[in-house]
This record gives sequence, structure tokens and C-alpha cells, in this order.
Amino acid sequence: MNKNGVERKKRRGSQFGKWITGFIILVIVLTFFSRTLYNLNLPTVTLSNAKQGNISHDISGSSYISYHDTWNIYPKVSGRIENIAVSAGDLVSEGQVLMTVMTEAGEEADITAEKDGIILVIGIQEGMYVMSSQNTVVCRMASANGKWETEITISQDQFNELEAGAAAKIKVDAVSDGISGKIERTLSYSGADTEEKYTAVIVFESTEDLTGRQAAVTIPRQSDRFNAIIPSYALHKDTNGYYVYSVEEKNSVLGLQYIVCRVSVDILDSDDTSAAIMGVTEDMPIVEAATSELHSGMRVIYKESGA
Repeated sequence: MNKNGVERKKRRGSQFGKWITGFIILVIVLTFFSRTLYNLNLPTVTLSNAKQGNISHDISGSSYISYHDTWNIYPKVSGRIENIAVSAGDLVSEGQVLMTVMTEAGEEADITAEKDGIILVIGIQEGMYVMSSQNTVVCRMASANGKWETEITISQDQFNELEAGAAAKIKVDAVSDGISGKIERTLSYSGADTEEKYTAVIVFESTEDLTGRQAAVTIPRQSDRFNAIIPSYALHKDTNGYYVYSVEEKNSVLGLQYIVCRVSVDILDSDDTSAAIMGVTEDMPIVEAATSELHSGMRVIYKESGA
């Protein structure tokens, strides 16, 4: 082979090598960009793990506030009310004259305060005739000792579970901080529609004048401790029951992939925001949210909750 032939062969070999190198680079670039473009179209999921904790079963309600210690004043003699010496809202002392009765014998008899307190209601008017035997309420009083009460409606189950002395939190309009109280008693009675009603009476203390104000009451109640609690929005249901989505790692020629899988679960307890479930492990990643609808076997990309 002459010298020119050798040179031509070398040039062809060099060009072929360059072509092969370019082809390999092109394949790499196309593979990278195709994978990147594919990943951009994958749903993004937010993952977290189930946590140990309790489910909240707080009992709440609202009602008006009244004095805690109240009592009625009755006439001890019969006669006509000659004079009423006090008005509703007056603070009176033990033994203070509240009103005077003119008896049938023409004698004046005073009705006095049995103990210190505030006048809530005057039940009669001057000139009215009262009889001691009829237990006419001439006056209703309360102790102005800073003790208050409010009463909220509860369910039958709550009535059966609640105990006297259980803690309660009372929030009153215009009072910035919540007030601590406790359940004094629970009551059951038949309503006007003959249906059984249940209430809880909560007592608390405050130096504020709260009579007639509205109170929002919360009675904290918690479940036993559970091993796996998830947000309610991570829980799904279909005709086969409740389930959550998890993500499994899978190695492929394109690298590490993340695949959605369905995990059937049982609900042990729940509240408005969380659910205690059985069927997952502590280290199992749970899908909290996704950018599109999921199904088992789907590829996804993920981020940690809070990231």
C-alpha cells in the first residue's frame, strides 16, 4: 500500500472514531433529557411517617354564665308587702332588711337577708299579699364570692363517661385568657319532646362580673395512646375499605425509581384532623399529598413533609 493509501485509511479511522464518540454523547444527552422531561411529568408526592400519639375527643359547647351559689327568700309570715327596701343588683349583708310585711294582726314583720350576697330578682311588688304556707319567692339572691357556673349540653355517651372534678377550660368574650374550671355534676332529664337530655355543669372562679355573659367551654378528652396516627387527609376509602398510599424504591436501568403502592388499613379511632390506624409500620412512608391523582404502580417523585 502506498503512502497516500495509508493516510486515507488513517483519516477514515479518525472520522469513524469521532462519529462513534459523537453518537455515544448524543445517546447520553438524549437519555438524560428524556429522563428529565419524563420526571417533570411525574406526580410529586409529600411523604411522612405515622406517629405515636393520642386522638382528641374534646367536648365543647357554649352557654350563659350565672352565679354559682344562689338561694330563694320566702316570707315567714303572711301579710301584705308594705315596703321593699332593696333592688335587683344591690349588695346586702346578713340580717339586712329586704322588705317589710304588714301582718293580718296589724304588726310589721321584716324579711331579712339570711347571709351576705347580691339581689338577683325581686319576686313581688309592694301591696301584694303573700302567704307563708305557699312558699312564695319574694327574692332570689346569690353569693358574690367570685364563683360562677355554666351548663352545656352533652351526649349520652359523654354523660356516662364524664366524672365530677374533670378539668374544663372556659373562654369568655372580652376576657383575654382562658379560665380553668371543673365539672361539678352531670344531669339527665326529659325534655319537652320527652327525649332524654344530658348536661354538664361547670364551675369556675373569676373576679370579673360575668353574670349573663356567654362562655365557650372545652372539656379536654383524649384517647389511649396509639402507635400509628396519620393526618385524616392521607386516608382514603373505596368499596374495598380504607387504605393509604405508600412509596417503594425500585432499581432500574434508569436508576432509582419510586413506585406508589396501596396499603389497606383499619381505623382504630379518629377526630376532625387525625386518624389512628392499624396496618402500617413506623418506618413506612405515607403519602400525605400529591399533585395529581394516584394509583398503585405509578411512578412518582417525592419530597419530605415540611420540605
